[in-house]
Amino acid sequence: MSKETCWIGLSLGRDNATLSTTSVTDNVDIIANEDGDRLIPVCVSFGQQDFLIGTQAKNQLVFNSRNTIQQFIDIIGKNYDEIENRDAKLDENEGKPVYNIEIYPPYDEENEEEEVEPEIKQFTPEEISIRYLENLKKSAENFIGKEIEGCVVSVPISKIQNDDTSALKDILHKAGFKYVQAISEPAAAVLAYLDKNGEEDTLCDKNIVIADLGGRSFKSCLVKNSYGIITVLSQEECPIGGKDFDDILINYFKNEFKKKNHIDIDDNKRALTKLRLASEKTKRTLSRTSSTTCSVDSLAEGMDMHCTINKMRFDMLSNKLINECLNTIEDTIDNSNVDFEEIDEVIIIGGASRMPKFQSKVESLFEEYTKIKNDIEPDEAIAYGCAIQAKLLSENIDKPEYKKLLEDNEIKLPHLTQSLGIEDTNGDFIPIVPKNTVLPATRFIEVDNTNTPLYFAFYQGESEVASENKLVSQVVIDDFVIEGGEPKEGEKISIRINLSPENLVINAQNKATKQSTKISIKI
Repeated sequence: MSKETCWIGLSLGRDNATLSTTSVTDNVDIIANEDGDRLIPVCVSFGQQDFLIGTQAKNQLVFNSRNTIQQFIDIIGKNYDEIENRDAKLDENEGKPVYNIEIYPPYDEENEEEEVEPEIKQFTPEEISIRYLENLKKSAENFIGKEIEGCVVSVPISKIQNDDTSALKDILHKAGFKYVQAISEPAAAVLAYLDKNGEEDTLCDKNIVIADLGGRSFKSCLVKNSYGIITVLSQEECPIGGKDFDDILINYFKNEFKKKNHIDIDDNKRALTKLRLASEKTKRTLSRTSSTTCSVDSLAEGMDMHCTINKMRFDMLSNKLINECLNTIEDTIDNSNVDFEEIDEVIIIGGASRMPKFQSKVESLFEEYTKIKNDIEPDEAIAYGCAIQAKLLSENIDKPEYKKLLEDNEIKLPHLTQSLGIEDTNGDFIPIVPKNTVLPATRFIEVDNTNTPLYFAFYQGESEVASENKLVSQVVIDDFVIEGGEPKEGEKISIRINLSPENLVINAQNKATKQSTKISIKI
């Protein structure tokens, strides 16, 4: 009989974390921390006497912004020049990001009138992350009543494919987790619904789109579930997230406030922070009601703000952002070998996806028979899947093959990390096989038979200018040239491009004469 250990699931995003377990009721439970939060902001705040995390810390963005930090998980293991979050400062000796925190000495009653200067201490993102995760682990142990040994943590799919999870795993080990397994966010979402719907969904072969509208980005992923084996076929991402929908409300409310009070808060960081916190709540309320009022006491210059907005206006203002998300879904499917008609299910996740307009427009992309699944709380679905995987591992931790249990549920196929394309006569880069395409892949192009040698310069990269990308190979095909002959009007040369992780194979055929040639290039 195997020794069962206590594990939890952890959905760890840029802005929020969610804890989950099956150790209490044998079903999946979402763990609330001591403040009652099931969705715990990735935020810490250093006070004069205390260290706060989650919602308590986020509330300090208004009162103690200098010592309140967000988005630190996202930059662990990175150099300063690799990060976008410039709240962190540069450690000139290491070239790494650090945070300068004001630490006050303990309160001294005898010298209460004496002005105390704070000490400036530096903390790395790794140190901040460890303290945050230690607090999460403690909350989970208080909820379960047991010491926690293992953790299944969700990560973006790119980190799984690029084997880029070591920094996060190291932080989790230092936070007290003996065992750590990483699972991609799409795989966790699929596992959540497989568990919810049982054998009916497991014993089948389905194409599933996961539409994940998170706080900072929208991720679209197409996977194939073949009898419980989850294979990623294609994925795309665009920088549209819940924050951008918050920005719509912020701009609307601050303009209304300016009209009414003739006060511009564009340069007032404190007022904008208060308005952002209020706008986040307003957005969530609009997902449930047809209209709501956003209120902020003493927004600026002692003036309160009370402004009403209805769902119809918000939907109209959000339309452009939602359409960009829909375009990303279309790109995901276009870059696979699957048609829209072959999509069996769409799983909608991510806290910002609660917006009814977003859900209805995603549904409108697909056929009537395509099932739309959104009945698990969208910001808890990934944590739900992590808990399912954690249960599997906890029951088999003493078996030598336990590491393979995760790999058996998610096949990491080779994929193209940069687009492959050709240079046109203007020097522009024309992508043929887009990045993230699963390999091997096949693409077809047709050219006119001009009775001259065909020249192709293949490049890899994302720049619109071909020469700014990496030159893979230059190919000349002269097999179809007839000396002294004329161009054949309407005659076409068909070019089939087969791309594998090792080779680029070009098959060319004269469609009229059926003459063909083949070129193989090692890449």
